[in-house]
Amino acid sequence: MYAGQGVVVIANNGEHAAGLKNFEPFRYAIPNTRASQAEAGVLAEWSPTAGPDAWRLVMRRQFTDVTGPGGINGPPTPDAPLWAIGWDDKSVLLMVRSASDAAAGKDPWQVFRLPKACHSFDGDHGWHTEWPRIREVVPAADGRPARFILTMHGGWYDFPATFSGTSSGGIRPLCSHLKITADAAPWSLDGKAVIVFGCDDTAKSGFKSEFQNPRNDLTARSNSNLWFTTWDDLARLGRPSGSGYVWKRESILAGVPSDPMLLAGEDGYGHCVVHVTHDGDTAATFTISTDRGGEWQPLASVDVSAHGSGFCVLPEQGRGDWARITADRDVPGVTAVFRSGTRGGSFEDQELFAGLADARSSAPWIGAVMRSGEGEALPLDVLARAMDAAGRATEPTAWQVQAGQPPLERAHDDPVAAFLRDKAIPTSPDVSFDAASVILREGNKVFRLPKPLDPVAAATYEKPFATGWPRGVREVVTERALLNAAGTFYVLPRVSSGGAAKILSVCSHGKKITDFCSWRGLLVLAGVTQGSAVGGDTPAHAASRIIGRLAAGGPAAAPAVWVGDVDELWRLPRPTGRGGPWQATPVEAEVASDPYLMGGYDEKTLDVSHDGQASVRFDVEIDPTGDGEWFRYASLDVPPGHPLTHAFPRGFLAQWIRITAATQCRATATLTYR
Repeated sequence: MYAGQGVVVIANNGEHAAGLKNFEPFRYAIPNTRASQAEAGVLAEWSPTAGPDAWRLVMRRQFTDVTGPGGINGPPTPDAPLWAIGWDDKSVLLMVRSASDAAAGKDPWQVFRLPKACHSFDGDHGWHTEWPRIREVVPAADGRPARFILTMHGGWYDFPATFSGTSSGGIRPLCSHLKITADAAPWSLDGKAVIVFGCDDTAKSGFKSEFQNPRNDLTARSNSNLWFTTWDDLARLGRPSGSGYVWKRESILAGVPSDPMLLAGEDGYGHCVVHVTHDGDTAATFTISTDRGGEWQPLASVDVSAHGSGFCVLPEQGRGDWARITADRDVPGVTAVFRSGTRGGSFEDQELFAGLADARSSAPWIGAVMRSGEGEALPLDVLARAMDAAGRATEPTAWQVQAGQPPLERAHDDPVAAFLRDKAIPTSPDVSFDAASVILREGNKVFRLPKPLDPVAAATYEKPFATGWPRGVREVVTERALLNAAGTFYVLPRVSSGGAAKILSVCSHGKKITDFCSWRGLLVLAGVTQGSAVGGDTPAHAASRIIGRLAAGGPAAAPAVWVGDVDELWRLPRPTGRGGPWQATPVEAEVASDPYLMGGYDEKTLDVSHDGQASVRFDVEIDPTGDGEWFRYASLDVPPGHPLTHAFPRGFLAQWIRITAATQCRATATLTYR
């Protein structure tokens, strides 16, 4: 709730009623009927001078924050702009209220759209947002204006204090992030100006379903922490990326522009592609324009045949702050989506993770399962097993690890030791494998993911380690999970926020990570080398991240684990992989393959072959966002006995790919991502 320009504005981010059954204060002031799934939450305003029409519905969508350039101190002037942020099924929403438009009798609210960096916040109940907002985090000083940060859907943005309906330039994506932050503020730490974030980390309660078990039951006590960083360090996390629609199965009038979508200039996202499809009976041309010098200028266009689809990789030169699309004729059933940026970190620091055992290495190492413990002391409970160079494992030993204290071994019959043995050890993998790819199932849905580029590492992950199967799925920040599959970490949204269809790659680590959890605001990874567990020749930079060490000559199964920040996962190698939907697979004519992940990878090539005696046409389709709407990409004619290699255009981006053969055959389709 916020007041300014003579009105009070309220934002609500979910659809479930709060409070007592008979106490619903806004039910009659703002009608809460729903015409569609997208109608959830509300942005509304109240005017003390409007009489019986005091309450006005602005938008029936989910909003989390209303503020302005004065922040929590209130508007600096009576006509200062008001900002509201939220989302719908298409994109992040940024709304700005202009006092001049209100005075002129116009609709005072303007709509701007930003890509969603992550869809794990999408649930219409609003529980998965904790708690996005716009805050001043760097105070004005030495003639330099204050800096604001906008947080929404897994992205942090540099938000200009001057943003208004008539001055809409300057928003820039800082990064993609993994942690969930409820608030941020400027602070001073040891005399240094920093930003402090309040985080939502380890939760005891969760939402296990038949499709996904994030293992909140392994947490004995909920706990979180503060996170201190600097403005410059925010840009050293995940590369900015995201997707957002401007139209979604909508009837469009000729020449009427879409809402503006953030491009963020030539230095914002790097690659950006626009996908368009429609249900019209005639071809249409869609023009993408960008704002430069205060005017909208054409940037690119997409010609789409009747009932067809097309795409355009936008040129990096000439991009303004925003883009919008117009059609050259009235067109029904139009979908237009922007996909910007690729996943992975802004830089690598593999030495930081040198204490973790490599998948290809046969050197002695220590595997473990863990949980955030109970009681005021909040220990880390660890069940560890040591592996020698021959792959032989010791019996598991339970430990209690405390910061700054020697590890304490627990007796075999200790209740915590018994819990870890009985409840915490994975008995089966969370994914499966075939010759073609990694397989992720969600009920009766099948999704395929890449294997490592290195075939030796790939083979390592397709069977249990000497300690057993590694942990696949676990919640480490509230309301979404990480998936560790074949040496790559992914963000896995809850099913009510899109589930596996909205999965996003983070890094390809290539390590023997047996378990992962959060504890005291830290990410904890199990699977360290024996040398790092006893203070061996691990570089000092990496050794500082290993806790639970024992002195040389002590028990082999030390409770040594790696600790750090969840967003340091971006410092591991960027996502890569190889695989596909088919590997010498019998395929039926005109039956589409399973979807195979494409989103988040840089260089992409497709190799297709078959055993037919004549050429076979393969139709390639892409799903830009994971919403299950398939766009035709290309048809490839593959001659007999000669595999065809197709390189996707530089900057081409989509979430999923699938392939259909026109003729029954045995086919192989392999995608390589570098």
